[in-house]
Amino acid sequence: MAAILDSLVGSCAKKLQEMITEEAVLILGVKEELKELQRKMTQLQCVLNDAEERSTKESAVNNWLGELRDAMYYADDIIDMARSEGGKLLAERPSSSRELTKCGGISFFTCIPNVLKRHKIAVQIRDFNAELEKISKLSEFLKLQNLQPKEVLTVKRTTNLVELNLVGKQTLHACKRLVGLVLANKEKKAYKVGIVGTGGIGKTTLAQKIYNDQKIKGVFSDQAWICVFQKYSEVAILKEVLRNFGVHQEQGKTVGELSSKLAAAVTDKSFFLVLDDVWQPEVWTNLLRVPLHAAATGVILVTTRHDTIAHAIGMEDVHRVDLMSADVGWEMLWKSMNVNEEKDVEKLQDMGYDIVRKCGGLPLAIKVTASVLATKEKTENEWRKFIDRSAWSVGNLPTELSGALYLSYDDLPSHLKQCFLYLALYPEDWYIERNDLIRLWVKEAAQSKISENYWSSSSYQDWTRICGLQGDNRRSTDAVVAFPKLEMLVMENMPNWEEWSFVEEGHAEAAEGGEDGSPEIQKGEAPSPGMQLLPRLKKLGLHDCPRLGSLPRQQGQEATSLKLLDIRGATCLKVVEDLPFLSELLAIQRCDSLERFSNLPQVGELRINDCPGLRCVEGLASLQQLLLDEGMKELSSQWIPGLRQQHKELHGEDLDVYDW
Repeated sequence: MAAILDSLVGSCAKKLQEMITEEAVLILGVKEELKELQRKMTQLQCVLNDAEERSTKESAVNNWLGELRDAMYYADDIIDMARSEGGKLLAERPSSSRELTKCGGISFFTCIPNVLKRHKIAVQIRDFNAELEKISKLSEFLKLQNLQPKEVLTVKRTTNLVELNLVGKQTLHACKRLVGLVLANKEKKAYKVGIVGTGGIGKTTLAQKIYNDQKIKGVFSDQAWICVFQKYSEVAILKEVLRNFGVHQEQGKTVGELSSKLAAAVTDKSFFLVLDDVWQPEVWTNLLRVPLHAAATGVILVTTRHDTIAHAIGMEDVHRVDLMSADVGWEMLWKSMNVNEEKDVEKLQDMGYDIVRKCGGLPLAIKVTASVLATKEKTENEWRKFIDRSAWSVGNLPTELSGALYLSYDDLPSHLKQCFLYLALYPEDWYIERNDLIRLWVKEAAQSKISENYWSSSSYQDWTRICGLQGDNRRSTDAVVAFPKLEMLVMENMPNWEEWSFVEEGHAEAAEGGEDGSPEIQKGEAPSPGMQLLPRLKKLGLHDCPRLGSLPRQQGQEATSLKLLDIRGATCLKVVEDLPFLSELLAIQRCDSLERFSNLPQVGELRINDCPGLRCVEGLASLQQLLLDEGMKELSSQWIPGLRQQHKELHGEDLDVYDW
């Protein structure tokens, strides 16, 4: 939390510094109040490093951080309001007037509302200053100290690391032995071999070496690497195995259908299957064992943390990955630091052994510790300070995150911590689009509020505040702008969400027309002609919303900046149409009921994957590229000729169609 707060407080303080001399703010007469607000924010920012270190141990400090966070979000709103209202007053003032705080040249009745408005803003700022003073005094009571931010040295990084350096001789020897076992038992019906060890000890690294070994390539008819989530989906596992085996499964929706297809795919063939990070034996015993029994021969390699899993699956051979010895761990440590020769750090060997022991002999912990040490001077004094860091023993953390892993996070500067924490938005083993993540980071730096850059929710109720309009001014003639700054919106994993409407259920009577004879508002339409919805939205993602039946009409009418629409797993969605402002890319995946695209005049690129019901694609006058997966090529024969003909008539050249 403190990492995010440091950026937020700094952003607010910087805004205040910039705006204090602006004419639009001076006209409000609150310059001194804003200077006091900036001073307090700067003071509070100084103690955030100490608060972060103590927050995991002291609940009072953690609560203080929560209060400060809420206050900073409110401060950001006050700053925006002051700028906005000051700008309005400045615009209303006659050009001949030069006095900022008087009503010269303005009629008496015009002056009164302006004075009242200035007074109201000044009171809000003074009240907030008092609230911030309480938070500041509480920091003194908690004895939060002004700690200097960690200095980060710039080090030269190289990319041509020799694989042997980072894998280690123990792993290479184990790989050679296990590859021999796989090849020796390749004619068996279902030979099962396991790799067992604690988290971070190198099980996956070893399994990857075996899977990619040149001696195994080409030996089996099919190979598949499956990462098994702790809470896995049976359908997803079966589909992933089929995909690895080169089988398209657009018609398979149930476990039974997919199991039958898998059995047919491996009949009289051989396979090599890796199940990585298995937490429950049922993924083999109840899900994959029966369909894969149809194969002539097969080898199953399983990595797991628990012996009980290996026994339940029925492993014929088990390799246990042991903790690294001090000698091997020290070698990995200095080689992972990009040190060319051991003699360059020979004088630090004893302390290096201490660090390896603190890492518990775990390769992952040693590697991340090496990445931290690589940023520090290679002196006994620096390494001793590193060994004595309190972050090694921070409490209230999950076992797998304590020690070296937390220390590597703690060593990051606050702005990089903030970037790192964004990864918590993604599910386990999620494929992260690099450019998407960078855009999130950039938006965070520009707008400082995470909640206005990325949204993720698991239930429809959480979205009533986002997708519906709230308040009592639904019939107001004033213009309403919903989410004026929001540029990226992702709705993800919402299995019960059926309808996206901008009319809140509790105000259904407003949507049906009132007693005043006002026109009836149809369901899903904007309740106010003066309202703007998502005017700056550029990217919209709808991921795994299986019951969503349609998109709101006003999304197409009001989202005038929309460039990219990405829909995945909306299995009830039938139509995507009337999006006149969508200007770059439309990507659709796993939408079984989708039947039609129409009236998308500015879309330049269309990507379609696993949409077996699609029968009509029209109204894409600007389309330049069409990308289809293998299964869609045959289905698209009904509508591709029309697209090609339209493109030829409009642009005088053939439409580009590619594999996706």
